[in-house]
Amino acid sequence: MDGAEEKFVRKFIKKAYRERCLFELSSPKKREEGIRQLSRKLKDNVIVPCGETREEIKKAISKTFDTSKNVYIISDSSIDGTHKVFEEAFETAMCGGWTYVLICDEDTVFLKDEDPGRGGGDSDKYVLYLKS
Repeated sequence: MDGAEEKFVRKFIKKAYRERCLFELSSPKKREEGIRQLSRKLKDNVIVPCGETREEIKKAISKTFDTSKNVYIISDSSIDGTHKVFEEAFETAMCGGWTYVLICDEDTVFLKDEDPGRGGGDSDKYVLYLKS
């Protein structure tokens, strides 16, 4: 598990779920399912409305993060655990049918969660921000 993952869990996940999340992210057997559950375990006060379009979401993120920089990716897809330039990671997340957490910095995160249980390709998109 990367240090960015632990910081993300400690800052953005409800206290009651933190140890379980850390365990799941560090376990090869539990990681994929743990990633899919992250959006259900978020602190209530960190979700910022970000709009639905790509441009609205990027604008919300750019208020606190330089989008020309790299992000760390947590995902139940093949790019899990990698660093990519924000724009590339964001487009992959928006087009992909998985859960993506783009850790921009310690205080700014983009989370896209596509819940296959809802059908129809619906996805929730969140910009998470926590003032230091």
